[in-house]
Amino acid sequence: LKSSPGASVAVPIRAPLSGVVQTRDVSLGELIQADAPLLTIVNLDTVALEASLFEADFARVRIGSLVSVTTEAVSGRRFTGRISFLGSQVDPQTRTVTARALINNPGNLRPGMFARGQIQTGRGNMALTVPTSAVLDDGAAKVVFVAMGSKYQ
Repeated sequence: LKSSPGASVAVPIRAPLSGVVQTRDVSLGELIQADAPLLTIVNLDTVALEASLFEADFARVRIGSLVSVTTEAVSGRRFTGRISFLGSQVDPQTRTVTARALINNPGNLRPGMFARGQIQTGRGNMALTVPTSAVLDDGAAKVVFVAMGSKYQ
């Protein structure tokens, strides 16, 4: 672009995607090359969470396992996602394997935040539970009645 001597040229720049400016690599008035990066824009609709899994837990986690996380920055809110990557090597110092989950972000989460989470492994003992108020204690045994149609057993 050319301008008259001593004048500056302001050129609007439009991003090819929507998102949030993560880094700005230029300053106002700086001379730049045509191929120089100006900004880094990130889409925060989904954020990646990296976790270190202990060896003993690693075998129970699968790609696609459900993840639930909380952060102190957004207390009382639970965010969900799924495991998208499982590392192939154990870190010799920590004895952990890296896992990555993609978390749905309604706008509250930011890169670099600390989160606590749980990974649903699908394992565990199945148990039938009833409220203690449903258990009848006749002194000799504890009994629960189950409705079977119009009868109770």
